[in-house]
Amino acid sequence: MCRLLCIALLILATTAPIQADQVANLKAQVAMLRKTVTDLRAKVQKLQAENDALRQPKKAIKAKPTARDTFTATLKKAIANINTAKATKATAFKAARPALRVTTIGRGNVIRLLSAQAQALGYKYPPIFSQKIIRKRRGGQTVERCWLFRYPRRGDAGYKDTRRGTPGTGRRELVRGASSRMV
Repeated sequence: MCRLLCIALLILATTAPIQADQVANLKAQVAMLRKTVTDLRAKVQKLQAENDALRQPKKAIKAKPTARDTFTATLKKAIANINTAKATKATAFKAARPALRVTTIGRGNVIRLLSAQAQALGYKYPPIFSQKIIRKRRGGQTVERCWLFRYPRRGDAGYKDTRRGTPGTGRRELVRGASSRMV
Protein backbone atom coordinates (compact mmCIF):
# COMPACT_ATOMS: atom_id res chain seq x y z
CA MET A 1 0.00 0.00 0.00
CA CYS A 2 2.78 2.40 0.92
CA ARG A 3 4.63 1.63 -2.31
CA LEU A 4 1.53 2.26 -4.40
CA LEU A 5 1.01 5.62 -2.74
CA CYS A 6 4.64 6.58 -3.33
CA ILE A 7 4.34 5.64 -7.02
CA ALA A 8 1.12 7.64 -7.28
CA LEU A 9 2.85 10.64 -5.72
CA LEU A 10 5.73 10.38 -8.18
CA ILE A 11 3.36 10.18 -11.17
CA LEU A 12 1.39 13.15 -9.91
CA ALA A 13 4.58 15.12 -9.31
CA THR A 14 5.81 14.53 -12.84
CA THR A 15 2.52 15.04 -14.68
CA ALA A 16 0.76 17.98 -13.06
CA PRO A 17 1.60 20.58 -10.43
CA ILE A 18 0.24 19.53 -6.98
CA GLN A 19 -1.17 22.00 -4.55
CA ALA A 20 0.13 22.26 -0.98
CA ASP A 21 -3.12 21.02 0.64
CA GLN A 22 -3.12 17.89 -1.55
CA VAL A 23 0.46 17.09 -0.49
CA ALA A 24 -0.45 17.49 3.18
CA ASN A 25 -3.49 15.23 2.70
CA LEU A 26 -1.42 12.51 1.02
CA LYS A 27 1.24 12.70 3.74
CA ALA A 28 -1.45 12.26 6.40
CA GLN A 29 -2.81 9.19 4.58
CA VAL A 30 0.69 7.68 4.36
CA ALA A 31 1.24 8.26 8.09
CA MET A 32 -2.12 6.62 8.89
CA LEU A 33 -1.29 3.59 6.75
CA ARG A 34 2.11 3.22 8.45
CA LYS A 35 0.43 3.32 11.86
CA THR A 36 -2.07 0.64 10.75
CA VAL A 37 0.78 -1.57 9.52
CA THR A 38 2.67 -1.26 12.84
CA ASP A 39 -0.51 -2.04 14.81
CA LEU A 40 -1.17 -5.13 12.69
CA ARG A 41 2.43 -6.33 13.16
CA ALA A 42 2.07 -5.97 16.93
CA LYS A 43 -1.19 -7.95 16.84
CA VAL A 44 0.44 -10.71 14.78
CA GLN A 45 3.35 -10.95 17.25
CA LYS A 46 0.94 -11.14 20.19
CA LEU A 47 -1.10 -13.90 18.52
CA GLN A 48 2.07 -15.85 17.70
CA ALA A 49 3.18 -15.62 21.34
CA GLU A 50 -0.24 -16.86 22.51
CA ASN A 51 -0.12 -19.71 20.01
CA ASP A 52 3.35 -20.75 21.24
CA ALA A 53 2.15 -20.64 24.83
CA LEU A 54 -0.84 -22.86 23.99
CA ARG A 55 1.35 -25.41 22.23
CA GLN A 56 3.59 -25.86 25.28
CA PRO A 57 2.55 -28.64 27.71
CA LYS A 58 0.38 -27.37 30.57
CA LYS A 59 1.69 -27.50 34.12
CA ALA A 60 -0.47 -29.39 36.59
CA ILE A 61 -2.34 -26.97 38.83
CA LYS A 62 -2.22 -28.07 42.44
CA ALA A 63 -5.55 -27.78 44.21
CA LYS A 64 -5.50 -26.05 47.57
CA PRO A 65 -6.43 -28.39 50.44
CA THR A 66 -9.95 -27.82 51.73
CA ALA A 67 -11.00 -27.79 55.38
CA ARG A 68 -12.26 -31.35 54.93
CA ASP A 69 -8.84 -32.50 53.61
CA THR A 70 -7.05 -30.85 56.53
CA PHE A 71 -9.44 -32.52 58.99
CA THR A 72 -8.89 -35.94 57.39
CA ALA A 73 -5.10 -35.47 57.50
CA THR A 74 -5.22 -34.47 61.18
CA LEU A 75 -7.43 -37.44 61.94
CA LYS A 76 -5.11 -39.89 60.18
CA LYS A 77 -2.17 -38.46 62.12
CA ALA A 78 -4.06 -38.82 65.40
CA ILE A 79 -5.03 -42.42 64.67
CA ALA A 80 -1.44 -43.23 63.72
CA ASN A 81 -0.26 -41.72 67.02
CA ILE A 82 -2.82 -43.66 69.02
CA ASN A 83 -2.16 -46.95 67.24
CA THR A 84 1.62 -46.63 67.58
CA ALA A 85 1.28 -46.04 71.32
CA LYS A 86 -0.37 -49.47 71.87
CA ALA A 87 -0.59 -48.86 75.60
CA THR A 88 -3.16 -47.86 78.18
CA LYS A 89 -5.93 -45.40 77.36
CA ALA A 90 -4.21 -42.48 79.11
CA THR A 91 -0.88 -43.02 77.34
CA ALA A 92 -2.59 -43.46 73.98
CA PHE A 93 -4.53 -40.22 74.34
CA LYS A 94 -1.46 -38.37 75.58
CA ALA A 95 0.26 -39.41 72.36
CA ALA A 96 -2.70 -38.24 70.28
CA ARG A 97 -3.33 -35.01 72.18
CA PRO A 98 -1.05 -32.72 70.06
CA ALA A 99 -2.77 -33.84 66.85
CA LEU A 100 -6.32 -33.73 68.21
CA ARG A 101 -5.86 -30.69 70.49
CA VAL A 102 -7.75 -32.29 73.36
CA THR A 103 -7.26 -30.55 76.69
CA THR A 104 -8.37 -33.37 78.97
CA ILE A 105 -7.63 -37.04 78.43
CA GLY A 106 -10.79 -39.01 77.77
CA ARG A 107 -12.44 -40.96 75.00
CA GLY A 108 -15.69 -38.97 75.28
CA ASN A 109 -13.90 -35.67 74.68
CA VAL A 110 -12.24 -37.02 71.54
CA ILE A 111 -15.55 -38.35 70.21
CA ARG A 112 -17.27 -35.01 70.91
CA LEU A 113 -14.49 -33.10 69.18
CA LEU A 114 -14.44 -35.38 66.15
CA SER A 115 -18.24 -35.39 65.86
CA ALA A 116 -18.42 -31.59 65.97
CA GLN A 117 -15.64 -31.20 63.40
CA ALA A 118 -17.05 -33.86 61.08
CA GLN A 119 -20.58 -32.46 61.16
CA ALA A 120 -19.29 -28.92 60.62
CA LEU A 121 -17.47 -30.16 57.53
CA GLY A 122 -20.63 -31.71 56.10
CA TYR A 123 -20.33 -35.39 57.00
CA LYS A 124 -23.77 -36.97 57.29
CA TYR A 125 -23.17 -38.88 60.51
CA PRO A 126 -20.73 -38.26 63.36
CA PRO A 127 -17.71 -40.57 63.28
CA ILE A 128 -17.21 -43.50 65.62
CA PHE A 129 -13.94 -43.66 67.48
CA SER A 130 -13.82 -47.10 69.04
CA GLN A 131 -11.31 -49.32 70.80
CA LYS A 132 -10.49 -52.72 69.38
CA ILE A 133 -8.67 -55.23 71.56
CA ILE A 134 -6.52 -57.76 69.71
CA ARG A 135 -5.48 -60.84 71.64
CA LYS A 136 -2.55 -63.02 70.62
CA ARG A 137 -3.00 -66.62 71.78
CA ARG A 138 0.42 -67.99 70.87
CA GLY A 139 3.22 -67.35 73.32
CA GLY A 140 1.08 -66.22 76.22
CA GLN A 141 -1.78 -63.75 76.41
CA THR A 142 -0.78 -60.46 74.84
CA VAL A 143 -3.37 -57.71 74.67
CA GLU A 144 -2.96 -54.82 72.26
CA ARG A 145 -5.18 -51.77 72.31
CA CYS A 146 -5.90 -50.38 68.87
CA TRP A 147 -8.00 -47.23 68.44
CA LEU A 148 -10.06 -47.26 65.26
CA PHE A 149 -11.89 -44.51 63.42
CA ARG A 150 -14.76 -45.21 61.06
CA TYR A 151 -18.06 -43.78 59.95
CA PRO A 152 -21.33 -45.30 61.25
CA ARG A 153 -22.96 -48.12 59.35
CA ARG A 154 -26.05 -50.29 59.64
CA GLY A 155 -26.30 -51.91 63.03
CA ASP A 156 -24.66 -49.09 64.98
CA ALA A 157 -26.51 -47.31 67.77
CA GLY A 158 -27.92 -44.02 66.55
CA TYR A 159 -27.49 -44.84 62.87
CA LYS A 160 -30.42 -43.82 60.69
CA ASP A 161 -31.08 -46.43 58.04
CA THR A 162 -32.29 -44.14 55.26
CA ARG A 163 -32.37 -46.86 52.61
CA ARG A 164 -35.27 -48.69 54.24
CA GLY A 165 -38.69 -47.13 54.61
CA THR A 166 -39.30 -48.67 58.03
CA PRO A 167 -41.82 -47.25 60.52
CA GLY A 168 -40.75 -45.36 63.62
CA THR A 169 -37.77 -43.05 63.91
CA GLY A 170 -35.64 -45.35 61.78
CA ARG A 171 -32.89 -45.56 64.39
CA ARG A 172 -31.03 -48.84 64.77
CA GLU A 173 -29.91 -49.96 68.21
CA LEU A 174 -27.65 -52.83 69.13
CA VAL A 175 -29.36 -55.34 71.38
CA ARG A 176 -27.57 -57.97 73.45
CA GLY A 177 -28.24 -61.41 72.05
CA ALA A 178 -29.59 -60.08 68.75
CA SER A 179 -27.93 -58.42 65.79
CA SER A 180 -29.96 -55.21 65.84
CA ARG A 181 -33.49 -53.94 66.13
CA MET A 182 -35.41 -51.01 64.74
CA VAL A 183 -36.63 -48.45 67.29
